[in-house]
Amino acid sequence: MILTLRILIDTEEKKDCYIDVDIDSTTPLTQLHDAIIKGFSFSGTEIAAFYKSDNDWNKGEEYPQIDMEGNGKSMDTSIGDVISKKGDKLLYIYDFLRMWIFMAEIINTKEGSLDQPKQLLIVGTAPAEDSKPYDFSHEAAPSQGGNEWDDDDDDLYGDSDMMDDDIDPNSLSEYY
Repeated sequence: MILTLRILIDTEEKKDCYIDVDIDSTTPLTQLHDAIIKGFSFSGTEIAAFYKSDNDWNKGEEYPQIDMEGNGKSMDTSIGDVISKKGDKLLYIYDFLRMWIFMAEIINTKEGSLDQPKQLLIVGTAPAEDSKPYDFSHEAAPSQGGNEWDDDDDDLYGDSDMMDDDIDPNSLSEYY
């Protein structure tokens, strides 16, 4: 079965920019990843993941580039195993520092097959990949007040009683 996807990029300018792509339902998500990268003229050098989405665009099951959890869910999964009917949605996040978010929705299905994804339409001008600043606002970013590292993690060598304040910088000169 051939799925027609409309893939919209979420931009700061709030100007519509999207591509329509025909893709075979048996195609792995990696080929959809490649079609998105090509369609929006991005480099493809950053980490990305797909997420099954509900009608409100909430993130559901993750399909990362590499199955790190051993649950069989990765971009090697066929698109048809994740979404298959008109109205089904996927979120695609590219570059987890810049947080480029793409919303993909099946807008049509038809019988047949395709060897490669086929771009049907592009609307608007895609933003430059580096036009979006890095997003360090994630909860886990310690530099922004988050604390993903527990204080106990600092004690790698069992010397937690030694504090940086106990070191006299002048006494180190004999070692250098």
